Amino acid sequence: MVVDGNNNATRDNDDFSSEDIDALYNLNYDTLSTTTTCPESFHPGDHVWMRCEAAGGVRYQHHGIVLYANNNADQKHQKQLLKIADFTAPDNGTFAIPDSIASGSVLNSHHRLPHWHGVRITTYDLLESEWHKEEYSGHNCADDDAIVLQRVKFLLSNPHLIPKYDLLESNCETVAVWCKTGTFRTFQVAGLVDGGKRNSATVAASSVLASSLLGPLALPAIACAALSYSALLMKENSNESMWRERTKILNDEFQRWQEGQEQVCVIL
Repeated sequence: MVVDGNNNATRDNDDFSSEDIDALYNLNYDTLSTTTTCPESFHPGDHVWMRCEAAGGVRYQHHGIVLYANNNADQKHQKQLLKIADFTAPDNGTFAIPDSIASGSVLNSHHRLPHWHGVRITTYDLLESEWHKEEYSGHNCADDDAIVLQRVKFLLSNPHLIPKYDLLESNCETVAVWCKTGTFRTFQVAGLVDGGKRNSATVAASSVLASSLLGPLALPAIACAALSYSALLMKENSNESMWRERTKILNDEFQRWQEGQEQVCVIL
């Protein structure tokens, strides 16, 4: 275990056993009732996103998957907590930081679990953070929550299968979408091409500045602000083959991992 300058505890992937990974979930569906004091009610397996602001006032989104939520904790005079698995680029030494983290809504470091090679799990104060649920409908069909959570656990156990972070090809959204649907892709680039409601980066100059400061950690909405419609369309088309290939790799490996898990259960 290593403690960095911010007193955040981090451990290498080899330091974690299967019991450590199982302990992440703490899932108790009986505690997940709706409460009127919370703006949104979350459940394990939800794909969530948060509006963030980078250097120069550029806005973007950060995505993750809910592992645990005690929406009704206020009835017991406890904090309403939200445990999120989100996907970052630790090899670059920094992270995309949501506004709520900067404002102190994340609990003290001893309440947080460290990141693993691109996957981190963080506990948020639900009322102070600004997570929103991603809605799936039509051709973007979501899988059952149990499958979504199994995919998160699979990635925690196999971080090497997550592609190298890339602004427009492989980011926190592509991983969250795969966990939710079994398809590895980002909708932020498509949203920009189609005039998506959440993806209008308005100041190209500020976006370029933010990208230079944050490096590959800025999400697609930052980089795309400086690209033309035709450039975005070409980029999206070029990504499709990579997304299809990565989807197949992840799904094949996930199926093998599931079969291995089932065999262990039979032996036990």
